[in-house]
Formats: sequence, structure tokens, C-alpha cells
Amino acid sequence: MAHTGWNVLLIFLLFQGALSAHFNLPRVYEYWDEAFFLTASALSLVKGFGRKIYIIKNKANPVIPWILLVGIGLLGNVRFHYSSSYGAVVRDIVGFLKFPITFYAVRRLGWDGKAAEALQNKGFLALKFLTVIICILGVLSQFYDWGMTQTVMRYGILPYRFLFSHPTDLVYAASAMLCLFCADEKQGEYWGYHLMLIATIILTMRTKGLAFAAVYIFMKYGGAWLKKYKILYLTGIFLIAFAAGYSKLQVYASWSSSGREVLWTGAFTLMRICFPIGSGFATYASHLSGRYRSLVYNFIYSYDFWTSEGGASSVLGDTGFPYYMGQFGIMGLLILAKAVLQIFRTWNPENGEGNYRGLAENLLSAYIAISLTTEALLITYGVELAVILAVIIKTDEMGRT
Repeated sequence: MAHTGWNVLLIFLLFQGALSAHFNLPRVYEYWDEAFFLTASALSLVKGFGRKIYIIKNKANPVIPWILLVGIGLLGNVRFHYSSSYGAVVRDIVGFLKFPITFYAVRRLGWDGKAAEALQNKGFLALKFLTVIICILGVLSQFYDWGMTQTVMRYGILPYRFLFSHPTDLVYAASAMLCLFCADEKQGEYWGYHLMLIATIILTMRTKGLAFAAVYIFMKYGGAWLKKYKILYLTGIFLIAFAAGYSKLQVYASWSSSGREVLWTGAFTLMRICFPIGSGFATYASHLSGRYRSLVYNFIYSYDFWTSEGGASSVLGDTGFPYYMGQFGIMGLLILAKAVLQIFRTWNPENGEGNYRGLAENLLSAYIAISLTTEALLITYGVELAVILAVIIKTDEMGRT
């Protein structure tokens, strides 16, 4: 029974976007991820009580850079006063911390192990079934209009979105499922499901999805011998991710003063004006910064930032890297790099057995890096990705023993 609950949770984390797209759920549902984050964080802290100071314990060391980043963000708020809403600042802090703190809390509480065991107990069977259904419907939707595709063709293909409101959400779900399969695979037994998920991702016709598919092929089939020359392996991954992001930025740049182009150029402007700490929370490149009218937009402006009714446009929350660049400045970016490296150190693919150890973690990291060029992925899917990454690492560890 316990396994069933954890499997339901994992499927919910993969497909909750489809749920909210088709049902008129209570407004409180919008805050489920914040509730999950706060609950996991509180339980993790409680587990640390009764010992020496929790924050300086060895296991908590990776959390310290994220706490420092919160301090830098608040310093930017105090120094520049671009955000006048305390509530917006607090909400942005929660959104910023959802991914890293949930990740460490889930691992500390042992939830990753319970979810990984559940996957072994019929969980992967459910993912296999969903993979087949989603792929078949994706192919058929090119010929029959069931409301699962967008109406504007891209290179002769109707962008597939399944039951989600946008193809981008399907890219996330399919990519996460592919990484989960990779974490458990030992002898290529899931190759058919890999193929169906890659086909599904391609049918979405999202640039990030196509780039992720290219990274997958490179890592899975070129990584074994390239790992002997690690610099070439890492450089190859970087170049594929950069090419995808750069091509998308070129499209944005071709639209004169488009919102995404201005957010990128404006991030560098903020880094210069607010050197070295950035502008602070709820001030830039987020829905909150637009909703609460950050004063940054008095000098960094695009017609795309606002709707015809005068409200904040969704464009303001559709970039990832500019959010970190503008709000935390060069000092924050250096600490952020340290914090991310701490997460990378939670797995060590070089010590694994076979060619698959670490592939899933590296693939998910590549997906996050690619997506952050065009969307605020860790704000939107912070809790989901934190849990899935933790489960992938635990599944990978279980496969090595």
C-alpha cells in the first residue's frame, strides 16, 4: 500500500500540469508545491533537532550557499528598493529555494529511497504503460484532431501537447520519464521506451526538446568512449546545449525589442548598475516582479512586458538565467555556481558500473540547463524536479549495489 502512495505521488509530479489544465480546481491548489516544500523543509529541520547546530553539520553544508544567496538577494532589496512589496519578496524567496531545499530535504528524510523502491514495485510498469499511450496518441494526433495538438504547424508537424496546456509541459514530463528509465537501466532493456519518449519529445517541436534529444543521443551512444577524454565529453554537451539556447536567442533578437531579448540584455544592465550584488528578490524576470510593478521596469522596458489591459505579461516569467543574473549579480552568480557544484557532487558517475551509471543525472542536468535559456524552469517545476532528481540518484545507487 505504501508503494502505491509513492507511485501515485511520482505520477502526480510528472502530470500535475495536465490535471490543472482540465479541471477547475480550488485556488488553494495553486500552492501545493509551496506546501510540499515547506512541509519537507520543516520535517527535515525537526529531524536535525537534538543534535549539534543543524546548519553547520556536515550533511547540511550544501545548504549554506543557498542561504548566502538569500542574504545577497535581500541585500539588493535593501540597497536599491526596486521592490516595494514585502510579500512579493518572501514569495520569491520561497520560489527560489523550492528546488535546492526540497532536494536536500527529500534526501535527508529518506523519501527518495521510499519512492525509488516504489518504482521497482510496479512503478516502472505504470511508466511503461503511460509511455506507450502518450506516444501512440502523439502519432495519431497528427492525423486526428483530438485537441492534443496546437493548430500552427512547425516543419509539417502539429506540435503535440497531450493533455497539457502547452507542449513545453509535455517536454518536461517526457524528459523526466526518460531520465527515470535511464537511472534503472542496466543492459538496454528499456530501449523501446526510450525511443517512444524521444519520439514524443520530437513531436512537441520545442527547441529545448529537440536539443535534449540530441544531448541524449550524444550521452548514451557517444559518451562511453568520450569519457576517456572527459574534456571532450563535457565540451560536447555544452556545445549542444549552447547551440540550442543560442538559436532560440537569435530568434528572440530578430524580433525588435521583444520581451525575451530585452530580459537578456537587461540582465547585463542590472549586473552593471547593481554591481556586485544584483537588484534583489521580486525585482526582475519573474511573474512576481511584473505583478508588483518592480521599479526596474522603469528603465528596462519592452512592449511585451505588459498586456493590452495593463497587466503583467507571461513573458516576464519565461526566462531562467536572466532571473539569476539580474537579481543576484556577479557575486550571487559565483556563489550559485558553488551551490550547483555541491548538487553535482551528490553523484559520481565515474565510479559507477557499466555505461549507464550517472547518465540519468547528467541528462536531467542538461535538460535543466537547456530549459533555463528560455523559461524559469526551477520556479515552475522546482519541487517536481527536486524530487525526481533525488529519486533518480537513489535509483542509480540501488542499481550499483
